[in-house]
Amino acid sequence: MPRWAHESTEGYRWRPLPSRTAACAPSWRGWPPLLVMTNDELREAILYRIVLTPSRQAPAAQAYLARRASEGKTRREAVLARKRFVVRAIWRRWQECLALEAAPVPLAA
Repeated sequence: MPRWAHESTEGYRWRPLPSRTAACAPSWRGWPPLLVMTNDELREAILYRIVLTPSRQAPAAQAYLARRASEGKTRREAVLARKRFVVRAIWRRWQECLALEAAPVPLAA
């Protein structure tokens, strides 16, 4: 994800910051630009961080990626498989929470 305007901005939309005060130097007005992401892009960025951050340090995540690589998958395919694994786990937890909310509460006698 680019952090500055001179980096690749392909596929992203930029908007400038509103000017802080009227006393700001005109050359700095609207700098640095903010990256505007859609909800899907934001969810994908969050999921990417959830998957890749542990893969740098956690032995279980490293073992998962190594196992997928030994199966003949590329690193990209292994990361996609890990993302699907994480999404399924999140989905199951969400469904459990919804079931608890929908369960009728017994009335006290």
